[in-house]
Amino acid sequence: MNITRLLLALFLLPALSARSAVTLEQTQARSGTEFKATFRVAGGCHGAPTVRLRVQLPEGVSQARPQPKPGWKMEVSRLKDRVEAVTWTGGPLAEEHFDEFQLMMVLPRRLGAVRFPVEQECAKGEVVASEPTLTLTPQQ
Repeated sequence: MNITRLLLALFLLPALSARSAVTLEQTQARSGTEFKATFRVAGGCHGAPTVRLRVQLPEGVSQARPQPKPGWKMEVSRLKDRVEAVTWTGGPLAEEHFDEFQLMMVLPRRLGAVRFPVEQECAKGEVVASEPTLTLTPQQ
């Protein structure tokens, strides 16, 4: 890494960390298996609490079942016979706290990266997009 990139990364790091991010607790799983995805939300956005979280499920994911959360209303969006997205609305989740949202699912029977686009909406109307990635490995 050259010095310009290093300085740019150090300059941008505080700005990027001011925004909340959604990450996956586990970043690797075996393809074609049942998997509990835990999406960790690291608080709100610039002082405003999180009030909505929408997780989009990629093609090939099947039998998705979300976990209800007290204080949050849950909506499951379907496309034909599969769950396309799950949205939790409510909370609120303050910036100084974190929470976890979970889904059980059967993973696709392929290898490589699977992305889960996530929208996190905060009380001031700000929407932060994340794209947690799960790497699918061979079954043993």
